[in-house]
Amino acid sequence: MPYLIRQVIDGKDAISVQGYTPSSNAIALSGNVEAIDKVCTFCGIAFLSALSDKYGRKSLIVWSSFGFAITNLLQAFVASSSSLFFISSGSGGGHGHGQSSSSTGIRISLLYLADFIDGCSSCMTPVCQAYVADCSYGSGNLASNLGIFQGISIGGAFILAFPIGGLIGAKYGPTIPIICAAIFQLINCCIALFITPESNRNKSHLDKRITFAEVNPISGLQRLFGIGKKRSGSSGNNVNLLRITSVIYLCISIARNALDAQFVNYSNIRFGWNQAQSGPCLVMVGLMLAVVPRILVPILGITKSINYGLLIYTIGLICATFASSSFYFILSIAIIAIGCVAIPAIQALLANLAPDGEAGALLGAVGSLNELTGAIGSSMYATLLATFATTTTTTTAGTATGTALSNKYTSLQSILLKYLPNIPGMHFLIGSIFCFIGWLISFYGLNNTSNKNHPALLTKTPQTDRSPPSSPSSSPRPAGNQASPASPAVTDQMALLLQLTQKLRLYLLILTHHYYLSS
Repeated sequence: MPYLIRQVIDGKDAISVQGYTPSSNAIALSGNVEAIDKVCTFCGIAFLSALSDKYGRKSLIVWSSFGFAITNLLQAFVASSSSLFFISSGSGGGHGHGQSSSSTGIRISLLYLADFIDGCSSCMTPVCQAYVADCSYGSGNLASNLGIFQGISIGGAFILAFPIGGLIGAKYGPTIPIICAAIFQLINCCIALFITPESNRNKSHLDKRITFAEVNPISGLQRLFGIGKKRSGSSGNNVNLLRITSVIYLCISIARNALDAQFVNYSNIRFGWNQAQSGPCLVMVGLMLAVVPRILVPILGITKSINYGLLIYTIGLICATFASSSFYFILSIAIIAIGCVAIPAIQALLANLAPDGEAGALLGAVGSLNELTGAIGSSMYATLLATFATTTTTTTAGTATGTALSNKYTSLQSILLKYLPNIPGMHFLIGSIFCFIGWLISFYGLNNTSNKNHPALLTKTPQTDRSPPSSPSSSPRPAGNQASPASPAVTDQMALLLQLTQKLRLYLLILTHHYYLSS
């Protein structure tokens, strides 16, 4: 996506020049477009996730896949040379090689439209997390299974999608990888529609009416932070721990956007990496995201996984701030990847604290929070990067020197330069501050007397001796077991799916490794 935006703003001819670095306008637009996506997702994700509690997870997974496929196809059209012809013809512009301001404006509008569609259909992550929670009912392995989910989804993206997409994009331009993404999303849609079983067995027993509180994203955040009227099935201790955990997740969500939103731009500007050169680093990150939570969460437990993970994540961001070479930057990324062990542990704790039958709604609220912080982080970190980032060159003496990305700054950027030290990795430093605040809250909040022995903080939550309720009239489940129970067949399929994905990941890693050796 960053390379697509660079092509639209800076021009196809400009980005093909050796040593090209993106303009500050291209970086700012990438942050703003992503922010629109996040804002739209924030407004709708809690509602869509609540729908999954009432109508099932499967239909929402299909909807999200189809919406993202449409987004990719629209983005591919914007990136294609044919879009210039149609836009120029429609606006009465010329057909020369240059881009008129009107055609550029239309293409930018289409990018915003694509991300608007994506935002209105985005609910894949919280609904899939609720699916995992359904299938983990009674096993006590929710934190571990969410770690596997993170490894398959996020880790798989780093191991396969980003490197392969980068290699294809470096050779054929940004259009082909986006078309490939659309094809994969359509395949994903078909798999969800025709193969994936429904995990939410309680959907037939629930009231299908949708209230305004479920449509309103603010209500989801109020539920998450324990603000307002106390809900049935929620003890005071549960609400207090839920509020603390939500604030922790807020902090790490803002912090992680420092890397997630600007990795491609920063590595290109600071170290001259192109799409293909980013691949090996992303493979390493994906491997660690796939393996580390699966190993460490059962060993450390939820509390220590959160505390240690946040502290390590903070250290990694600080190291990335002051990394002066590619080697030290890669090392800092490895430290950050280890710190990601905190994320599935926090998500598992939030799911354990959900009131009875509301795991999907609460995880949807978590998704809303994640999108809100993404909207804030995308614009904030893009502004910081465009202000402080420098292109690095090496002198004959072997010392690194920096050249400012732009000499033209907005009033906001001028203020930032006046009051903040001129550090190229300033956005990482700001992210580390948020992460450190999250660690302080976690260290003192999860270890205090009233919370440290809470059942939801146990890695093996006491669920194994409980039978799932057969109807709404059954007695409510105690705190720590809130997911909608999946049928035994679905649970067996989940276990088989996890085994198959582990083997498939190994085969794909071997294939990817040989692909890089032959490149």
